[in-house]
Amino acid sequence: MADGNDKLGGNPPLDGEFSALNTSKGLYVFNRLVFGITSSPAIWQKTIDQVLKGLQGVLCNQDDMIVFGKTDEEHHTNLIKVLQRLQDYGIRANRAKCSFYRDEVIFCGIKISKNGLHKTEDKIKAVQDAPKPTNKSNLRSFLGLANYYHKWLPNISTISKPLYNLLQNDTPYKWSDQCQTAFDTIKNMVASDLVLTHYDPELPLSLATDASPYGIGAVLSHTTTEGEKPIAFASRTLSKAEQNYSQLDKEALAIVWSVKKFFFYTCGRHFTFITDHQPLKYIFSPDKGIPAMSAARQQRYAAFLSGFDYSIEYRTSKANANADSLSRLPLKDQWGTEEDANDLFYKEVLDSAPVSPITIARESRHDTILSQVINFIKNGSWPNQISVELRSYHNIRQELTVQQDCLLWGYRVVPPSKLRPSILQTLHTGHLGIAKMKNLARNYVWWPAMDKDIEMIAKSCSGCAMSQPDPLHAPLHPWQWPEKPWQRIHIDFAGPFMSSMFLIVVDAHSKWTEIIPTSSTTSSATINILSTIFARFGLPEHLVSDNGAQFTS
Repeated sequence: MADGNDKLGGNPPLDGEFSALNTSKGLYVFNRLVFGITSSPAIWQKTIDQVLKGLQGVLCNQDDMIVFGKTDEEHHTNLIKVLQRLQDYGIRANRAKCSFYRDEVIFCGIKISKNGLHKTEDKIKAVQDAPKPTNKSNLRSFLGLANYYHKWLPNISTISKPLYNLLQNDTPYKWSDQCQTAFDTIKNMVASDLVLTHYDPELPLSLATDASPYGIGAVLSHTTTEGEKPIAFASRTLSKAEQNYSQLDKEALAIVWSVKKFFFYTCGRHFTFITDHQPLKYIFSPDKGIPAMSAARQQRYAAFLSGFDYSIEYRTSKANANADSLSRLPLKDQWGTEEDANDLFYKEVLDSAPVSPITIARESRHDTILSQVINFIKNGSWPNQISVELRSYHNIRQELTVQQDCLLWGYRVVPPSKLRPSILQTLHTGHLGIAKMKNLARNYVWWPAMDKDIEMIAKSCSGCAMSQPDPLHAPLHPWQWPEKPWQRIHIDFAGPFMSSMFLIVVDAHSKWTEIIPTSSTTSSATINILSTIFARFGLPEHLVSDNGAQFTS
């Protein structure tokens, strides 16, 4: 644009209150937008955006404008419309700085061609010719220049970590061999010929993510017949609170952060997540609901992702190398991150536990089982062979988290074995019954076989046993004495004894007993035996049994 600011009038007297000039001839007020005022760039950008509103194939950044099209005809049509719009609003272009009908142009420091996005030679030369920084200010300038092209540099986060460590307030500026290696490597990386492909809404879109102990990374790519072509790379460091997340939570954070980072690419269309952490495939799968006992953070992440159209694909770390390398040494997050609201929630959960979180964390480190489980969760991997003691934890491994070095299942604390007896005694304060103790415990704690431990402590309490009322006994109803023999008989099987069963028949009046050995207790065998007895004594009026299958079928 030529003299763009001069086209915009001021707004006296309001502007005059802040931009008036005091001269020997009096006060003078600008009646046009001038350079040097903080708000001038924003005012001009807002104005030019309104001027170009509704036009296709045009972008403007301050006084730099680019007009583009898929074909020569489309580009020509768009160019004519833009020039006509500028003429209608009285805006002129600087002819000496204009280029028309080019196959490639430089816009905002980026070379744009039909093949993709390239770095410019002057920026590459500026990085390569940069001298070794002698103080934090020079180092900050160098990193700012290099990070301008971080979308092209999948490993800049890996290399720049030693340099960012020097920028910390409590770190003295001491240039080491690691810093020199990082400095030289960044220069070589900036000179690479990596090309970022143009975004195409018609091509399949994939988003590969990964997390390391101190960073997360993502690669946005198009899937073509020639393979995956990167659109952009991104990574950042983890805050101190985030570094304490379990590996599962770090991987989940990488997914959510990458979606927010590339929101304008992922919103409103289908894309594929690529992760090397297989549990995420089941937790965040759009076809399945998140488990009820999942951590609150994972439930919040799942609720956020439910607004997107995606699928999840699992790949090994080797196949997911781009995102993996980004996460392992990420770019410094200069803005930092606020404390997660979920961290406050877990702090409240731990503070409400029957034992202080400091005690739980200390005893957990000394507990043989829990210390292993916590290490497995932090490292994000479990052994192939699971011992009997670890099996209960392995079954719910996707729902376990570590907060303040304490193990949690959902919102329930998992105390070490040394603290469980005192917790049981606390639960039984007031001599609560088994049901009330279980309900109270399930609000705060969990461990394998907790219900059995609660039942044992309640049943072994002498105070409860002494105060417990005697159970009610149902009154006995004895059989009436029969008036004559064989009026009522009682039958049942006994045995086995010496590989035989015995059918016992007792007359209720005379107590006469018949004992018949048999090798079978089926209904047919029982009928044959009773038929023989009834042939000798006749049919009884009543026959009493225990309703066994051989008597009722």
